[in-house]
Amino acid sequence: MKKTCFLLFCLLLTTCFTAPAQRRMEQLDRSVVAMKVTGGIYINWRITADEWYDVAYNIYRDGTKLNEQPIEGASNWTDKSGTVNSVYTVTSLRQNEKGEWIESEPSEGAKPRSKAYIAIKVKDRGSDYYLNDATAADLDGDGEYEIIVKHCYGGSDKYTTECTHFSYFEAYKLDGTFLWDICLGPNILPDVEMNIAAFDFDEDGKAEVFMRTSEGTIFGDGTEIGDVGNEAGNFTPDGVTNYRYGVSQSANMSYMIYGPEMLSLIDGVTGKELDRVPFIPRGKASDWGDGYGHRCSKYFFGAPYLDGVHPSLFIGRGIYTQTKMRTYDIVDKKMVLRWSWESGNSGAYYGQGNHNYTIADVDWD
Repeated sequence: MKKTCFLLFCLLLTTCFTAPAQRRMEQLDRSVVAMKVTGGIYINWRITADEWYDVAYNIYRDGTKLNEQPIEGASNWTDKSGTVNSVYTVTSLRQNEKGEWIESEPSEGAKPRSKAYIAIKVKDRGSDYYLNDATAADLDGDGEYEIIVKHCYGGSDKYTTECTHFSYFEAYKLDGTFLWDICLGPNILPDVEMNIAAFDFDEDGKAEVFMRTSEGTIFGDGTEIGDVGNEAGNFTPDGVTNYRYGVSQSANMSYMIYGPEMLSLIDGVTGKELDRVPFIPRGKASDWGDGYGHRCSKYFFGAPYLDGVHPSLFIGRGIYTQTKMRTYDIVDKKMVLRWSWESGNSGAYYGQGNHNYTIADVDWD
């Protein structure tokens, strides 16, 4: 009996101490970068999250190891004898039970760059278009980040009902390969209302994309959101798909205050919509503390590990006056509501919203 109790106790200890390690991390590559600098070639590389402890590195130039001892506690090296024609690779080292270093396969080779950036040529949509924010994620599972960029329409008619040119999200590989684009349509205004994020929610190694959408949004496979009806009408088709008559103008900004809004989950490889649910309702602009749409047009996206193991999708809406939040779990490429929360227009959380948010384990569980 004592032996059985002792074994059970050991099993419980093992479970308690190994549970946090169940969280899956991104499987990213080494991302070696070499740069021509004064006095040689500067090389740096990625330390992945599972290499935070007890891992060292070797660095090679054209197959010849440069460091005499394993590199510990650093992710960079300056090769004073390197040239612009050199090729650099990095390996990781872990110690076995005998204290011997076990070396990984080498990384992809990196040739020195002459500039501290890479230039990616984007689609030419004409002089009325300009680039804005970008986000990064491993969309295709190759261990390298891809870039999703806002390509905003800035023509003088951009807020009019008659406008036929709309803004885009475009996805590119780092070598400039175009993956897909999403046309936002007439009801998502340029720049300020364009929000997109990406994360690997189903942990298959490829990030999904999520964004606020509306009627007229066209996805990467050419599928378009049609007439789903106004929010006030419970999303019953109403014959209207262009709500730009509802654009509200402030001194220096414009906001859409009418029309349906959805949250779309999108395949990161193709730009195809996987699932769609109603977004946090806008209601009346005045419900949010102003009358012109600024406060209700503030959106927050995130990917908290709410159960400590699997990522969930988080969205928030509103600043200053009231705040609303929702989270979803991704199950079989579908969004399943986990919880929702609203501050209301009175009480302890009324008026507490700001321009940012933070995810944190505040109770240390």
